[in-house]
Amino acid sequence: MYKEKKPAKYSYRSFFMLEFGYVFLLLVFYATQFSDMSKDLANVYAVVILAWMILCLTSGIHRLPGRDIYILFGILVLLAINISVNINSTNLLDAVKIGAIFLFYFAGKSTRSDHFDKLPGKLLVRVFVLLPVFISIFDLYFRGQATGDAIGDTTVAFFSNRNNAVLYSVVSCWILALANVNRWMILAYMVGCALVFKTLGALVAVGVAIYLVYFGLNFLKLMAIAVIFLALYFAIGPELSELSVFGRMQDAMSGVTGALSASGGLLGLDRMNYGELAHAAGTTDISFIFRLKHWINIINIYDTGSIWHQLFGFGVDSSLDLTDLNLLPHNDYLRFFFELGPGLFSAFLGLNALIVWRIGRTLLMIPAIFIFVYCFSENIVNNFLVMTLFYYMAGALTAQRPRLNPYLAPSAAFANAP
Repeated sequence: MYKEKKPAKYSYRSFFMLEFGYVFLLLVFYATQFSDMSKDLANVYAVVILAWMILCLTSGIHRLPGRDIYILFGILVLLAINISVNINSTNLLDAVKIGAIFLFYFAGKSTRSDHFDKLPGKLLVRVFVLLPVFISIFDLYFRGQATGDAIGDTTVAFFSNRNNAVLYSVVSCWILALANVNRWMILAYMVGCALVFKTLGALVAVGVAIYLVYFGLNFLKLMAIAVIFLALYFAIGPELSELSVFGRMQDAMSGVTGALSASGGLLGLDRMNYGELAHAAGTTDISFIFRLKHWINIINIYDTGSIWHQLFGFGVDSSLDLTDLNLLPHNDYLRFFFELGPGLFSAFLGLNALIVWRIGRTLLMIPAIFIFVYCFSENIVNNFLVMTLFYYMAGALTAQRPRLNPYLAPSAAFANAP
């Protein structure tokens, strides 16, 4: 007699409810004005999520190809060596959070073929995606908490800065796509969030992602779009500058030109202090110049490090102590290279590229390209909420996408997709 197959224990709906609980606790953390008790509750819940991921992976590891198991084992070995070599200069909590990125991906990839069969309710989906974003926007425009740029930025809602808020808004669009929300509404929402949160890096990343998904690597199309944008810029440039994000873009371009001219080139930035750079830039928006000098400082530290550090990194969060600015790199690829070593850097870069490649040119590819690009300019890998959401979903989507709702298949807009 036929016996009905039991529903998957580690399903998309159970994962969503787990993430929904975490968002709820983070909102409580925000509502209680970041009290110690609510913070401890959120931290304990994060451990529960990590344990769930480990159980998900161990229960489905037989569904992974052998090479994936070897790759994951090699990554864990490299992480263990990194921590051992840098035990006195490593933030163990952040090391676990960052190293677990690979675990999240392979946990998602190990899920069963019926993983996406049952979806969460649409009301819960809307609350999960929209409520943290709306509260962040309220903070940004009505409480006046978030001012300045990513370097030294203050919190919006429970996010450490608006870069992480826009990160959440774009990545959580995967949840909207699975709930069959109209694709054009999702696209407008992503672009709108990048504009509303006034983040240049996010706007560039969203623009690159949408272009690559809809137009591909076509030189003629790229040139045509570039001409259109230049024409619009010269036609309505003054009006665009009234929008904060476009005004900041103009200031940033002007500042880069002035600073590079004064320093005699990129390498000359290292010979100027930050006060001189600010004066040479001639603008208050000098975040990109500061990033360039910060990156050169990090590369110089790596170049003078011991062979052990050059092979296995300086330790997670070591850049906070070793750099002139005492800041993280504001480039997660550079952070992996400097803090975790070339081996884990290659694994992280390769993983992000693989996710983009395997998802394929559909709406689902846009958050994947966004992450790939955004990591070049921000510190986002220790955002536990978004990293669990993105990498677990990426693993599950790459493994199960052929079985998903036809809505997620390429439409006529993607007719030229490979």
